[in-house]
Formats: sequence, structure tokens, C-alpha cells
Amino acid sequence: MTACWVCDGASETFYRVAGIPTSSCVLHETREAARSQPHGNLALSVCNTCGFIQNDAFDPRAVDYFAPYEESQGASGTFNAFVDAQLDQLATRYDLNGKTLLEVGCGKAEWLGRACARFGATGIGYDPSYVPGRTEEGTDRFVVVNEFFDGDTGVHADLVGCRHTLEHVANVGELTSWMGAAASGDPGVVFIEVPDTQRILDEGAFWDVYYEHAAYFTAESLANLHTRQGLDLLSLEKGFSEQYLLSEARVSNETQPIVDPSGIVESAHSFGLLASREIERWKTKMQAVDAADRVVWAATSKTVAFLAAVDAPVAAAVDINRAKQGSFLPGSGTPIVGPEALVGIDPKLIIVMNPIYLSEIQADIKQLGLSCEVVALGSAAEPE
Repeated sequence: MTACWVCDGASETFYRVAGIPTSSCVLHETREAARSQPHGNLALSVCNTCGFIQNDAFDPRAVDYFAPYEESQGASGTFNAFVDAQLDQLATRYDLNGKTLLEVGCGKAEWLGRACARFGATGIGYDPSYVPGRTEEGTDRFVVVNEFFDGDTGVHADLVGCRHTLEHVANVGELTSWMGAAASGDPGVVFIEVPDTQRILDEGAFWDVYYEHAAYFTAESLANLHTRQGLDLLSLEKGFSEQYLLSEARVSNETQPIVDPSGIVESAHSFGLLASREIERWKTKMQAVDAADRVVWAATSKTVAFLAAVDAPVAAAVDINRAKQGSFLPGSGTPIVGPEALVGIDPKLIIVMNPIYLSEIQADIKQLGLSCEVVALGSAAEPE
């Protein structure tokens, strides 16, 4: 048993993985550098009191966000459509025109730029991996500090956004509290977006647990985190084909009830067996095709986790993000190529790392004139 990072309750280990890359989005210029990427361990535990899941083996010093770090999904039309719909929804709920926006962990500032342009807002972002010039929209309306956000910044905003950042830290309660204090304007809302761990547990999605993710949230544990930090939930929904949790909250002086986490605890303790079965199924699927004839589509954290678990090399990892092309995946050292490189590879099997992009990818494959088997993780097109 360990102490829960959110509520100090008893947290019990349910899943372990040894020797995985500590930074799965760092760009490596050579195969050798990629293979020598530092490794760490996973020791996932679930809190019996609030349902929060954490990696007890996580060491924040092992993840280097100041290195060339490429996490952007902004090259995808599918993802950008999701972001635009999200911004439309925020606009219907709150008057953000001309307001001040703060994004904690803004990445390449694509969301912040789109939001500032759409609302005529002024923005400030915090992220050590920000690269100037990568974002086209709203660039005259925001500034980014290449540092981590903390409680000493003194920044205040009308809306504070935190998208796919909270799962990367161990001090989740402290960071949430800092964001609540920063959201002191009108409407004074904290908007959080994190992966939904319930789906991961239900699918045995071993490819969605990796070192950078120190924290894992379900609807129940995210609601309980808000309660612990004095935030009143205004909305808690699922989005992006139910892969993400999206919450909106305000600081409140009223005591909120704790959500029963017993279902999450039960799901967590079933995850190890489900994950083992999925690993074996994918190993069998891949072994039916020569390594030179199989590729993965997407050079992401999912890909790094997947290849490490199945321990089966592939010819390449395809990605439409040009900033990744020509680099090598951490751990396996798999080369990252653009879609056009598939013509020369002529693969027999393409494994898509996220099923939500399947239609977009199939259209690209058709345009390239390729004929091969295409399957996606966690989709109906699972291996037989």
C-alpha cells in the first residue's frame, strides 16, 4: 500500500511494467540515441477512498520536457474539428469575447491560438516544450512562457485551461488548486481535459499507460479531485469518441459529496489480466507478417508503449506531423516517416494507433494506391 497523491488514502498496486522509455515524445536524430533513451518503471496503484490511479514509480526528474518534445496533434483535420467543436461549446456557455485566457501546459499553443483568435481574447500559456512560430492562429494575441506553471506566477485569467497536462504530474492536487486561484475573473472557470482511464481499464488498453502519465483519471476520481480542491463541477463530459474527460468548474465554498470509487477499484484489479490477453493477441497478429511488411500509423506515446509491450519490430512509424518525420521512436528506434514513404515499403499490415483517425488514414492510404490490411487498436477491427 502507498499513500494516494490526492487524498492520502490507501492506494493498492494493481499493474507493473519494468523498463519502459521515460520520454516517449522526445525527438531523436539517430536510431542509437532513440534506443538509449532512459527507461523507468510503472507501478500503477488505485486509491480505495477516491479512486485516483497513480504511478508510484514515477520520478518527474526522469521526463525532460525541455528537450525537443513533439506532442502536437494539430496536423490532423479530425483533431482540429474536435477542438473547434469544443471551443464552440465553451462559447455557448460563457462569454469569452475579449477575455483573458490562461492555458497551463499549452504545448505548441495551438488550442490557445485558436481560442484567442475565435474570441478576440488575450492569452498566456505556460509550457517548457513550446516552439515559437509553430502556431499560425492568434499569434498576435498570446504570449507563452517556456516554463512550468506554479502558484507563484501571480497570473489571473477569466478562464484557465489545462488540456492533457494534469495526467503528467504527481502534484495533481496542488496544480488544480493553483489553477482555481488563477481563475479569478469572469466567468472564473477552470477547464480540464484528460484521458478517460475507464476506457483504458475496460479495453485492457496497455498502449495507453506509459511513463509520462503519472496520473490516471476516471469521471469519479476527477470529480473527487475537484471536491478536494474546493471546486464546484459545472460540467463533466466525455469527448473525442469518449476517449477524453472534459470538466468545467468554479471555486466554491460549499462542501461537495465524494463519489463512490468502488467500481473503479474493481476495474483496476481486472486490468492486468485484460492487458495480458491483449498483448498476446497483438503479438500473434504481428507474427503472422514479416517485420519488413508491417508498419504502425502514428508516432506517439501509444506507439512507444505498444511496441515495447509486444516486442515486435516494424518497418516504420507513419506520422503526418512533419516535425516528427526523419526522427526515431524512443525505445525501439523505429524510423518515423511521412505517408508517402509507404509506397516504397508497400506494407501488408498497417496498425493504426487510435481508431478515431481510422477514416482519415484510410483515405490517405487509398490516395497512395496501397492495398493492405488495416487494423486499429481498441476498435472493432481488432485482431482475430
